[in-house]
Amino acid sequence: MSQGKEQSNEKMAEDSSSAKISGTDPVGGADRVCSNGFDRVLEDEQIKSMLKYRALQFHLSVILKIIKDPGFSGENTAEGRREIANMKLTGLRSGGREENEIVEEFVDRILFLMESDESAN
Repeated sequence: MSQGKEQSNEKMAEDSSSAKISGTDPVGGADRVCSNGFDRVLEDEQIKSMLKYRALQFHLSVILKIIKDPGFSGENTAEGRREIANMKLTGLRSGGREENEIVEEFVDRILFLMESDESAN
């Protein structure tokens, strides 16, 4: 194997290991200290339950496509794609054109967890 290919494989392995999402700490349980605010969200049982809904999966995948794919959104700048994704999310929330109850509950729960994490620090 060439040195360049070997370094590339090592980099991919490093990236994938750092991107892994760990579950609840079997020793500390749900009370373990989170390394960042997203750990708490990812470990939340209500969030895990909501993510099983096909409608929420669909809407989140559309928002992700808007953010990542300039061809999907028709916007070349990252800032513009974030703005379009924000408008889509706003439309899915309570009172929006595409109001969706599970999206609203999901966003409310995320905000609650993030705000309670901030106040704990």
